[in-house]
Amino acid sequence: MAAAARDTLGAAMRIPTILPSLALLSIASLVACGGGAADTGSGSNMPDPSKVVAKANEPPLPTHPDSDKVKWKQDPAFAKCHNDVKTGADLVAGVTSMAQGCAGAMKMHQVGQTTQDTFKDMDKAHPIALHAESGHCYRVFGLSEDALQDLDIAMMDSAGKECAEDGSDSPDAVLLEDGAVCFTATDDVSINVAAGSGTGKYVVQIWGD
Repeated sequence: MAAAARDTLGAAMRIPTILPSLALLSIASLVACGGGAADTGSGSNMPDPSKVVAKANEPPLPTHPDSDKVKWKQDPAFAKCHNDVKTGADLVAGVTSMAQGCAGAMKMHQVGQTTQDTFKDMDKAHPIALHAESGHCYRVFGLSEDALQDLDIAMMDSAGKECAEDGSDSPDAVLLEDGAVCFTATDDVSINVAAGSGTGKYVVQIWGD
């Protein structure tokens, strides 16, 4: 018998024994990869669809002011100086510590008096007036009781355009989180304080250079 014929016959005889081995190997691979009927898509590694949708629907934070009367002065160090502060239960002392932690780096002092008030559920925003001078920068620090869940602060110019807003979802708010709002024109602005929900006390301080 020719060598080629022997090789062909030998291969044909080996097929019945090879096929079961291949079938077992395929099944083992399928189980190891989580395939087949065992993979229902309900594993703990799967993302929660409701959370994915909610995150996708959140509007992105602005990257520049709407107002043409201000510019932003930003630096990562300006966020660190207040994030490292322990605020405690005393709201006035806490917000003062936040501001003073950044005073050296930003060369700022408090402008006006500390605002203390109570925000009630479903209240409209509480406005705080500020006469902002051209060529000067300002920063707003806020702190509330945990009952308010989310303290929100936004600065609006006299034309109703937004100068800045805080991007946190917590009882503390800093505007800007990593910087200051610098005015290119003198203006009378409104600092609007609001909350996501709940009723509780809050304090706000305005600092400037």
